[in-house]
Amino acid sequence: MKANLYTVAVTLGTALLLVGCNSSSSSSSNGSDDNGDSGGSADVSAVCDANVSVASNDSGVGSDGYDGLRFYRVADSVCAFDADAGVAFGVDDNDGDALELVVTSYSRSGGDLTADGVIYVADDHLWFADSDASAGSVSPTQVSSEDNASAIDMMSFAPDFAAANNGTLVYRKGADGWFAVQRGFGASSDPVALGDNREPLGPLYDGDQLTHAIIRDGSRLVLSEVSDLSGEAEELLDGGVISGFTNYVGMFGDGTAVLAVGSDFYFLDPGSKQLEKASGDAAETANNLSGFGALVSRGIRIDDVMYLALTDDGQAVLSEIDKTSQEINIVDEAETDNTTPVLLVVNDDYIGWGWSHGLGQEGESAVVVIERENHNNKDKVYNGGEDVIVTSQVPAHIGDWIFFNTADGDANYSARYVALETPGTVTELDDASWQGGLIDVSTTTMPFYVPDTRLDTVLLNDRNGEEEIQARAADDPSESTTLGKLPAQSPPADTMAPPRLLLGATSTLGPARLVSYGSGLAEILFYLDTRHSDSMVEIGEVEPDPIIIQGGF
Repeated sequence: MKANLYTVAVTLGTALLLVGCNSSSSSSSNGSDDNGDSGGSADVSAVCDANVSVASNDSGVGSDGYDGLRFYRVADSVCAFDADAGVAFGVDDNDGDALELVVTSYSRSGGDLTADGVIYVADDHLWFADSDASAGSVSPTQVSSEDNASAIDMMSFAPDFAAANNGTLVYRKGADGWFAVQRGFGASSDPVALGDNREPLGPLYDGDQLTHAIIRDGSRLVLSEVSDLSGEAEELLDGGVISGFTNYVGMFGDGTAVLAVGSDFYFLDPGSKQLEKASGDAAETANNLSGFGALVSRGIRIDDVMYLALTDDGQAVLSEIDKTSQEINIVDEAETDNTTPVLLVVNDDYIGWGWSHGLGQEGESAVVVIERENHNNKDKVYNGGEDVIVTSQVPAHIGDWIFFNTADGDANYSARYVALETPGTVTELDDASWQGGLIDVSTTTMPFYVPDTRLDTVLLNDRNGEEEIQARAADDPSESTTLGKLPAQSPPADTMAPPRLLLGATSTLGPARLVSYGSGLAEILFYLDTRHSDSMVEIGEVEPDPIIIQGGF
């Protein structure tokens, strides 16, 4: 164990969990090289060792949520920010290869989803640290006897809400294959080798308890108990042979999982452990999910129906996955080819979705609202035609409002929002863009596996000459508060590809988060809290080469 080191590390939102695991070699969101040295301790210490004054005004928007430590990486140092104390401090350093920030452990307390710990790689070991700590009191513990963790190229985590220590991390070490450890493993616990040619796809739950892992074993699909992942596995396809890609699409509230196997969709019941092939006119479009893993940004669940937007033969398509009937049917399609889905939001009565062509490509962009009970009743609330690109950094969610950005070839851009209930009125905010959302921790069950995200607030970058960051209430975006202003950059950022702003995923456990701002110039780390106006405070600044700020939540 590391003496006198505080601990741990991070990325909440980048964890696609057991599904579609993220490659650690591409974890930097700005594409910088992770393998350089720190580039000078002065730059690192400026961001990892700071005292700042955090505002506590009562004029913001949003509700309470996760208030633990916020972790991030600067070069090969793991750092944390304690908002209560207004202190940024060093957590750990990696002596050797580039330190990789990984996934967090989740829990639910009183119904609220929170992050209770983080797992990271350092000095060829896996480490866990508690997020419910304060500056100077974090103490890392080694997770398993793994001693070649620098060889890990993919890893992800599935929480166990009934017993947090049973949360399971799976990781791949190149040609050596997949391994698994539980969060509660100590330095003397050996990792579990899953065996040759076995690849984990996703979890199966019994209520809050993580019970099984769904595994592709060569050409077979099998189910293994989490407590014995290397032992006997239960055949799911009754001798059937898998051809093509396999993906874990999502999970319903009762634990029923949806899988994509080749071109077909399947339902896996957690009680009977039976795999049933879906029917319907979109049941054989699963091959379009190849390589995507869990389509967090394109799928959302409400009650016993999941909506999934994908591109089928070059055309954006919205499908409805019905758990009760075990059917998957097409709800709507883009009106032209060469389109991809860009946003999705649902509530009890309506579905809102949008598609767009790409930059420099021909096609159509549009945003449409559809009645859930009558798919023929729909309104095109925005038609960008071939001249405008539609995008959204606000993730798929359950709610009453659609948030999207538009940009044309002349670099005219704006942020827009519209209510599902009144689709005839679209509000436009010129020279602005939505930059992501913060999760309502009291209504979201579990990120990624159960795509039931509900937003608490959304963030807006109002670039009208001042680069002002605003928080807007997700249930009433006309209600806003100014969090702070970003420094002017010269030359100005490309409006078609704005500078990286949110650090980590586009949504995280609100109401506070870290923000990294910069595009080819100095990169500045900020902290903000949507509950308090003027709360955005600069923690520190680094030069971008070779130092990068990465991960974070």
